[in-house]
Amino acid sequence: EIPPPSESSQPDPPSSSTSSSSKDQAPLKKKVKKTPEWFQLEQEKNTWVYLSGLPVTMTENEFLELMGKYGIVAEHPETEKKKFKMYVDGEGNFKGDAKVCYFKKESIELAMRLMNGIRLGTGNTKVKVEPAKFELKGEFDPKLKPKKRNNNKKKKKNRQDNLLDWRERAGGQDLREKHAKIVILHHCFDPKEFLEDACQIIEIRDDIREECEKLGPTKKVIIFDRHPQGVVSIKFGTHEAADEAVKLFHNRWFGGKQIKAALWDGVTDYAIEETEGEREARLASWHKFIEGDESEEKVAEKV
Repeated sequence: EIPPPSESSQPDPPSSSTSSSSKDQAPLKKKVKKTPEWFQLEQEKNTWVYLSGLPVTMTENEFLELMGKYGIVAEHPETEKKKFKMYVDGEGNFKGDAKVCYFKKESIELAMRLMNGIRLGTGNTKVKVEPAKFELKGEFDPKLKPKKRNNNKKKKKNRQDNLLDWRERAGGQDLREKHAKIVILHHCFDPKEFLEDACQIIEIRDDIREECEKLGPTKKVIIFDRHPQGVVSIKFGTHEAADEAVKLFHNRWFGGKQIKAALWDGVTDYAIEETEGEREARLASWHKFIEGDESEEKVAEKV
């Protein structure tokens, strides 16, 4: 027979002190959900830019084409439509102010530097460019919150990220970076020349583009008109065309100056901020140039 368990082998009942301490423990508090409310968009993350003084005859396609010169316009992750808005009056007519969302914040700075103060169309109104500001209007309605999006949002964002990826997506072991398609030319011009005749910027750009198109598809030619070393950047459609351009332009004479050509390092920024004094001098020179054209037209009419 198996002897019954001894008293020492039986488990001890819980002591009164243990049971009382468990009863004294405070119950777990439930997390209180925050009431939904408006949020303020952080300025560091704001990629919207606001423009005023635009021609009232401007169309949506013309506006997107203009703003696309300064960066990639962001797309809505679901509809894939460009994120912009052109303000209209009660009759649906464009009022001359609009806003657009860029993919990168740097595009706002570029648009402000190159567009602020210029005149578009036949009017005398100057274009004003500034980061868009969002005001909190009305009470927050949680029912109007956007619905949760599925994984398509992440996929479409990845497609946008690929636009700014420096690596080539083509197969093969020898993957070259995208910035290797960009050629930098030095000593193409003297910035002082543009103060006397701003049209030379267009002439130099067109001359260089004409030469580059003989080598292959040329996507963009940028004149850094304030750079003291007369810098021009050329973006080609292929690496081969960029390599040939370096061979063609390096140590070549252009406008009485010897050009130095090399592939862009992907880091150096050749854009130079314009000081207030330089801006005033540029505008004064431009007004003088415009007035000169008008006086010549009046003389021609009298003749």
